[in-house]
Amino acid sequence: YGEGFRFSPNDGATGDVRRCYYDPRQHVYIEFNFNKYYKMNTIYNSDLNQIMASSEPMCAKKYTPKHPFPPFKTEFGVAIGMSKAKLQAIMGRKGLALDMVAHEKNSSILHKLLMRDFDSSDYGELQLIFNTGDNDDLLYDGFFLQDGKVKSIFVSDSE
Repeated sequence: YGEGFRFSPNDGATGDVRRCYYDPRQHVYIEFNFNKYYKMNTIYNSDLNQIMASSEPMCAKKYTPKHPFPPFKTEFGVAIGMSKAKLQAIMGRKGLALDMVAHEKNSSILHKLLMRDFDSSDYGELQLIFNTGDNDDLLYDGFFLQDGKVKSIFVSDSE
């Protein structure tokens, strides 16, 4: 998909590299997080450990992919713009609900400095989190909702 916007905290010394793209066909920003050290701790044999897709800007629109992305949706068919009711019908009601406005207010300054800003209410006022993997792995989907619709999707295989 091309270089996209490359963000490497600590100049990549931690093995963490992120690439962000803006897909104008879907009006969505997509960020991929790769960590070469994390690869040793996963059953998927990949250094890709997180994907965030959002209608909220994460990089400049000039970072369009060289080839178009397929329609972005999770393996369960959840897409940005889907209603909360449809999301819950697909994923079930067992997800953990997190009020992002309160969570953001209560987060420590140290937490805000260490974490990527996906813990922000900018991506949605409510996050529904579903463990989608086996009991032995860390795979989960986080769906950020704004005004009753999915605004952002976070898929992660890490803590």
